[in-house]
Amino acid sequence: MSVLAIVLVSCAAGLVLFNLIYTVTQGIARRARERAAAILARDGITAVEATSVNLIGSSTMRVQVRGVGVLALTSSTLEFRLGYGATALTIPLSTIQAVTVGKAFRIRGRYKRYARPWIVTVVWLDADGAEQQVGFALRAAAAWHAKIEAAIP
Repeated sequence: MSVLAIVLVSCAAGLVLFNLIYTVTQGIARRARERAAAILARDGITAVEATSVNLIGSSTMRVQVRGVGVLALTSSTLEFRLGYGATALTIPLSTIQAVTVGKAFRIRGRYKRYARPWIVTVVWLDADGAEQQVGFALRAAAAWHAKIEAAIP
């Protein structure tokens, strides 16, 4: 067997393995989005807009929580439901202080920079008046930034 044949077989095997891993991870993400959407429906939340997002981090959660879920904008709240686990985040639109779009997410003790996709960071005041923030990575970041900004009273 020639060296060229060995290289071609190795490349083909690598492509098959990559395709298998990609297909499995996409299936897991799809099921997580479907489960999060079902949780929103179960909670009786009627979304004006909803999209699939990745939760990058939050200052409200002691442990770093990340994962695929659904971000929903209602008439009075911004809702996030994680596809796996019991993570739910409800932010009243009236408490939102700022919404930014960027490539980095910064909270105390944590800095995360992403090449893509863009990150929407939402800053709000919790029930105690303390400033909190959360970062979401999503494809249509600029559009969601505009939607959230427009919904803030």
